[in-house]
Amino acid sequence: MIETQPYQVPASTYMRQLFADWLADRWWTVVAVVLPFVALSFVDVRFVYVALMAGFIVVPMLLGFVYFYYAFRPVAVSAVRRQLARIDDAGITVVFLNDDLCVGETRYEWAAFDDCTVANDYIRLDFVDGSYSFMLIPKNSFASEAIFDDVVKNVCKYMLKPIDYHE
Repeated sequence: MIETQPYQVPASTYMRQLFADWLADRWWTVVAVVLPFVALSFVDVRFVYVALMAGFIVVPMLLGFVYFYYAFRPVAVSAVRRQLARIDDAGITVVFLNDDLCVGETRYEWAAFDDCTVANDYIRLDFVDGSYSFMLIPKNSFASEAIFDDVVKNVCKYMLKPIDYHE
């Protein structure tokens, strides 16, 4: 069993990954908001300003709705709490901490995850049960880089897909 040091994933890092996933899947919503006004700008040049307003006002408001829809789910709230992870052959136990005192824990079997990627100094484990649900474990929470590499090799072998490095 490998136990990480206590860590806390910044909410900005978590939401950056979530927004990237959401925009990769639903890029067409942004295009659908802006494209009609770009097309109308060929008829009347004043629609350029409307397209800019849609791009700089409506699209950020849309991302704000995405934030409030996904940021308050239990998996997202627990992902940004102070925690440590205990990783073994059967799964991961996440221990939630408050001033280094255990306030709860959650156990995830390997069957709960379907993808493992390593990017931006994080191990990202995607949950099977929902879209935009994932867990991030930072590289600096491990005692050494050798332990991190060992965990990546062993954890990602439980997933159906091969290891995906994005450094």
